[in-house]
Amino acid sequence: MAGYSLRQAGTRLQQYAQALLKGGRIDLPFDNLDSIADRSDPAAGGLRIAHLEQELELTRRNLRSAIRELAFAKAGRKTIEKEANAANEQSQSLSCELRRLRAELQSLQLRSADASMCRQTAARQVSGLTLRQRQVMDLVIAGHPSKNIAVDLGISQRTVDNHRAAVMKKTGSKSLPALVRTALAAS
Repeated sequence: MAGYSLRQAGTRLQQYAQALLKGGRIDLPFDNLDSIADRSDPAAGGLRIAHLEQELELTRRNLRSAIRELAFAKAGRKTIEKEANAANEQSQSLSCELRRLRAELQSLQLRSADASMCRQTAARQVSGLTLRQRQVMDLVIAGHPSKNIAVDLGISQRTVDNHRAAVMKKTGSKSLPALVRTALAAS
């Protein structure tokens, strides 16, 4: 034996075993086991078993810790995937909203162009009226009856009716509300 007697090895083995039973940790360098006793010695085998059991327990602890960390990583990945899916859905929703707003803008631009053309057309129609026809149109739009317009302008009611018919024909209006819209668009 290299430096230890069998009795010393047995005593040391007992100390290690008691420490293991109490739940303590024993640091046994595996390469020093040969210096304690010969491999064929039962005490050395007991020390190797104690050392291997200790390493097995450490490996189990490390494995449990790794499993916990893996579970946390999986949970974190699932959370990140949920957040990514939510962001993707929000992006798609915003894209749809953007397309809808672009279509609405184009529609408004077309309406604006149509309104601009209507104003130009109405302005041309109203500019084609004579001064007297304009006076009659303004009083008709103001809500005056033909009889009162005739008195105000000093002309006959029949002349007012003729001017009124000419105004309706030149503006292309088929009703009084259409005439009002044309006059408003022209102004």
